[in-house]
Amino acid sequence: MKNNFGYWLGRKIRAFKEWNHPTFLKYTYIILFLLITYQLRLWLYAVFGAVISLIGIVLLADFMHENNAITQRRNILNELKEIKKLQENDCIKENLTGSHNGTGNGC
Repeated sequence: MKNNFGYWLGRKIRAFKEWNHPTFLKYTYIILFLLITYQLRLWLYAVFGAVISLIGIVLLADFMHENNAITQRRNILNELKEIKKLQENDCIKENLTGSHNGTGNGC
């Protein structure tokens, strides 16, 4: 019985080595085989829980800093208003002192 099993296993391993698929896919199948065979569900749940926890922490941090679309839009509009005020102030100064390019038309 052992000899037949060894022969069968050797054939499977040789077929697996000669399989023309990317290495990552082969290792994925090996990992899935080990998880299913040895019922290492605890590790799978731990990894899944860690990933979900990290996603939750990132989303919570994003929410706590009020980094949503409305706040970003409000900040952009405020910055545009400031830029417009600064440009108007520069135009007023240029009108009083004349233009820098010598045409005399200010802005």
